[in-house]
Amino acid sequence: MIKKSSIPLQNGCYCSQFSVHPKNWDKPGANFNTAWYIHYRFYDPEYKEDPKYKNGKQIILKAGINTAVTLMGKRQMVRDVLANEREKDVDMGYNPISGNYMLTVDLKNNTSLETLPLIKALEFALEKKQSSKKNQKQIEYVLKVYKKAAQNLKFHALPLDRVKRYHHKAILDECGRLKKKAWTANNYNHYRAHISMLYTELVDWDAVEYNPFDKIAKRKTVKRKRKTLPDYQRVAIFNHLKETVPEFWLIMNIFYEAGCRGTELMTVRMEDVSLTEQYFTAVVNKGRRNAVEVQYTISDNALPYWQKAVMNAKPGQYLFAKGLQPGSIPISSDQLTRRWKRHVKNYFTMQQHGFVVTADWYSIKHMHATEMSDILGTAQAAKHNNESESMIKKHYDTNLELRERQIRKSLNIPFVPKRLSQ
Repeated sequence: MIKKSSIPLQNGCYCSQFSVHPKNWDKPGANFNTAWYIHYRFYDPEYKEDPKYKNGKQIILKAGINTAVTLMGKRQMVRDVLANEREKDVDMGYNPISGNYMLTVDLKNNTSLETLPLIKALEFALEKKQSSKKNQKQIEYVLKVYKKAAQNLKFHALPLDRVKRYHHKAILDECGRLKKKAWTANNYNHYRAHISMLYTELVDWDAVEYNPFDKIAKRKTVKRKRKTLPDYQRVAIFNHLKETVPEFWLIMNIFYEAGCRGTELMTVRMEDVSLTEQYFTAVVNKGRRNAVEVQYTISDNALPYWQKAVMNAKPGQYLFAKGLQPGSIPISSDQLTRRWKRHVKNYFTMQQHGFVVTADWYSIKHMHATEMSDILGTAQAAKHNNESESMIKKHYDTNLELRERQIRKSLNIPFVPKRLSQ
């Protein structure tokens, strides 16, 4: 039974009046040295059958109150925490039991977006953002950690129009404390980039006027040279996969020469392949650019692998569905990475084979781009991979530095030029 003194909230929830310990906190004689805190009880009818919450959830808030060094400071801290908690629960619809906000967004009138609590706004942006399934999962994971960090700092309930750049910098630092040793400059940049994507969506919805992450600098990282497969490992992997997992061996050979990304290869259907003209068509969807159809060349060397791939496929079927066999439902390209780990990285051990494989699945795409650049130059490698020359040089051509060094080594520019020594 709801007491008359209770505070009604959204969705049938309610809470008791907010109380402060000690009771005489705002009166003369209040004991400064005792622990001060705010407490109340929150009730959600959806949890009335749950033994843990049948009598509501007791909420105790200290939130730095006892860090104040004066009595006046302590009282002001209590007032601030009380105001923040009332605003969060009463006005914004926060549910301490579920950890979610009950506030709904009125898109028709578009009046509440800019006053949404920070995390609620980011969740709204995630819901509206259109991206690949893989990218969506990455953002969801980042937002989960970001939400926890924001809650630790009591920033999660801040209205969007009151959130400043320093709030986000502090939340990113808190993410680092949560992740501990796993946190690197690369992780920082990764989190920054994914939350920035959500803010770009909020800008599109006029919830904010600018993206604060545009002014939050990336952290400097060390660019590591991509690890590729030495010749003896290429031979060992080729023979091992051909004998034990031929379906993975087949797609490895196709992906090596295809030029497209894994996500694109997994969406290729039987009718997208022309064996007579030696090309296949894939839809490329990168970043915020419009999706485009691109024709990738099938080399003479790769043709037998493609012939094998389409052999048992029917019109409309994806060539590499469940089990890497033709099927009507596409699978994620992440499965290729997982198979590489299981069948290659975990298989080749120092004890059994005398070496370990450190190169990842995507390294085989880099290997082909590098060797094509060696033979035909970066311009042809760029065309084959549907990339710019600068992208090939920066990310794919692992021999670029070596070739340029060889050119410089052959230069003959002595201190005394030949024209002067004659």
